[in-house]
Amino acid sequence: MRRLGVAQSANAIAEFREHGGEPEHLGALLAHAEARPLAWDGGAVYRRVCGWRPGDLIEAGWPPVSDAQRRANEQHSSARRADRQAEHEEHNRRIGEAADRRREFRLALSGLPATEQERLLGMAQPDWREQGIIPGGRTALSTILKHPEARHAAEEALAQAVA
Repeated sequence: MRRLGVAQSANAIAEFREHGGEPEHLGALLAHAEARPLAWDGGAVYRRVCGWRPGDLIEAGWPPVSDAQRRANEQHSSARRADRQAEHEEHNRRIGEAADRRREFRLALSGLPATEQERLLGMAQPDWREQGIIPGGRTALSTILKHPEARHAAEEALAQAVA
């Protein structure tokens, strides 16, 4: 109960028990309040626990959300939306950067001699001829990029070509 801001939890529990409350009912009330962390302050939780009677629905009898709590909920929701938006933008930026790197790598690969491209393609897809893959083509370059060993060999070949 202290997590929910109830300062006099011992008093609330004593009154709850006096009215026939069982531990599972108290647990359900507290779980209901915890599931809505910004809906009620500790005083509201205290009053609901003290006011609960056997036969009451767990969801019923809660006070309306206060204006202050409603504003806090809205601020919390706005902050969460802003965080999600920032995460989404960062994710899209990373995807764009990865696409740029792949494009640059494909461009560099296409500049390698045809025999080197065929060797790399053979590492990645041994039956490339039967598959109709054309060295230097988009499918060939993507195939090389997707195969770890062929990609590593391509990176080494590109490093040697630059050196």
